Order: sequence, then structure tokens, then C-alpha cells
Amino acid sequence: MKKIAYVGIDYHLNSLSIAVVVKGKNEPFDMVRLKNDDKMIRKYMTKLSERFEIKACYEASSNGYSFQRKMAAWGYPCDVIAPSLIPRKPGDHRKNDFRDARDLAQHYAHGTFGTEPGSYHGLFLFGVGLATSDRGSFNYRHHVTTFERYQKIHFGCKH
Repeated sequence: MKKIAYVGIDYHLNSLSIAVVVKGKNEPFDMVRLKNDDKMIRKYMTKLSERFEIKACYEASSNGYSFQRKMAAWGYPCDVIAPSLIPRKPGDHRKNDFRDARDLAQHYAHGTFGTEPGSYHGLFLFGVGLATSDRGSFNYRHHVTTFERYQKIHFGCKH
């Protein structure tokens, strides 16, 4: 059985910075910069998939889902991560393509991205908001209606 490799991709128009983290390891297995060329990307992914089961992700950008669709067409699962879900240290404003790719891969491997729609963690946060709100306030009514809407959308509950 192949080990799982989490691939973090920092996507740009001309190049991709790729970091690979193997499940159970903390340090990157490989870090590479590739020209944004389908042939080169596919060749690298094919080489990687010979040794590992690939799970890739990249940060959402103006590119949209075109890269994700391309990866899916090649047979590689690829998630698009909202920038607001990526944990950042306070005051860390330095941008570096390899660091961004490495952080994406590590967070993806450890499951430390923020709340995603439909997760039970989101439901928990609604409950905390309800518990801490004053029952007579507008804020409490807002939490209740938002909670009900959340249940209908994500869990199919009807009230």
C-alpha cells in the first residue's frame, strides 16, 4: 500500500512552487519550482504518484477552479483552500512561494485548516454563540435564525 503524500501548491501564472509532505512526517519530502506548463506538471505528478497516493491542495486565487479541474482530469484529487482558512501567525506578513507551499502541505497533512462549511465544528461555534448571547437581544435572535438556516442547508433538517 502506498503512503499518502500531501502536495501543497503555490500557484502563479508563470510558475508553481510545490511542496510534498508524506503522512507521518513533518518536514517536506520534496520542494520544487516548475514552469506552469501542463506537460511538466503532469510529468512531475506521474513520477510522484508512482511512490505515493497524492492529495493536493492550493490556495484559492484569481485562477479559480481551472487548475483543480485539470488535476481532477488527470486523476489527482485537488482541493482549493480559501485563504481565510489557512492559519497564519500574527505579524507574519512575509510572502515566500516555497514557504506558502510548505505551509499548505503541512496544514493539509495535519488537518489544521480552519472551519469549513458543513463541518460539525461550525455547528459547535453556532452553539457557543447561542450560549453566550443575551436571550432578549438582537444578537441572540440572529444566532437562532442563522443556526436554523445552517441546519436546513447543511443537514436537511426542517423546522
